[in-house]
Amino acid sequence: MKNTNPSDKDLGIPEIPMKKAIIVKQGQIRKDTETTKFVLVECQICNKTINMPIPRKIIEESPLPVTDVTYIHGNPKHALTAQLDKDYAVRRRRASVIISEKDYEE
Repeated sequence: MKNTNPSDKDLGIPEIPMKKAIIVKQGQIRKDTETTKFVLVECQICNKTINMPIPRKIIEESPLPVTDVTYIHGNPKHALTAQLDKDYAVRRRRASVIISEKDYEE
């Protein structure tokens, strides 16, 4: 019997986007400690995968299901904010330029 059901392609439904794999050299991976969890996060400003340190206390004591943590790194310095759930999974991330108040004081 011939399948007469239209496919997703026939209906114009786009393919499910797949995340590209994060590739990190072995020497770049830092090991978790009792107080710190290291999470791999992609930074759009420096185009690198950052091994971002997360103090476990911040996530464990947060009343929120998803917690924002910001990490300053790079040259020139910029910020990488990751939204982490209770399993330290990155839900979203965003990089931003840092502007200092002292640069605009009169």
